[in-house]
Amino acid sequence: MAEEQEIFGFEYFMVGVVPVAAPLNSQGDIVGTMTPSKKTGKLEIDMRFFLAVHDEGYDVVRLEKDAFEEACEKYYAGETR
Repeated sequence: MAEEQEIFGFEYFMVGVVPVAAPLNSQGDIVGTMTPSKKTGKLEIDMRFFLAVHDEGYDVVRLEKDAFEEACEKYYAGETR
């Protein structure tokens, strides 16, 4: 997400214990990754997980939006490592 792109939706994942949101472009391609920040309480750009979700590695699980939001709440509350 080096340059500004219009976002047309998101896909949601768990990578290990970290909830990850992946913004999609108009063709449905993943253009970046975002993770919850315990410091700000918001999603922030975090490209460390881009390849994992793009390739759907062994430690990657797809989530529905509500399950992602619940995972973020637990993450913010420190209920994960």
